[in-house]
Amino acid sequence: MCASSTALCDLVNGLSADAWSVLAESPLGHVSLTAVAHHALWDAWIHERDVVLPLGLTPSEEVDEVLASLRNAAALNAGFALMAGVATPTTLVLETSEPDARVVLAVDEMVHAASADAAPPDAVVLRGRAVDLVEMLSTRLPVDSTMFDSAVPDSKRWLISGLANIFEVA
Repeated sequence: MCASSTALCDLVNGLSADAWSVLAESPLGHVSLTAVAHHALWDAWIHERDVVLPLGLTPSEEVDEVLASLRNAAALNAGFALMAGVATPTTLVLETSEPDARVVLAVDEMVHAASADAAPPDAVVLRGRAVDLVEMLSTRLPVDSTMFDSAVPDSKRWLISGLANIFEVA
């Protein structure tokens, strides 16, 4: 196990900036290697919590891992909605505490996730602890309507329900 982990780390550390843009296979189809790495991180982060939390242990919460997992969970929800044909052009803003950050997810014919300084005025906005938002978007916590600036219109519920539909927990 140690040898394979070391080999994987060596491989990842050796990737050039251009290599991170190469297309690779993911649950959403062909996406950049960066997106695949974020998905793998999110998946590992979620399953680590599956093991650690029931044991009463405190999982580590590294800022970069939490924010990458948040971007991935939000993008997966929107991506699955795009694949199902129910998404419409819109923007989702995730304003987090612990850490203080803002993630903007723009959805058109694709999903674009980035950090941003401001939210567009017509965006659906969620606010809360970053870990709680990841847990909610990953279907590990129920949807908490107090995290929204206002009620999410039914026409925009797909922004937060893609994974719940895929996992059949909606």
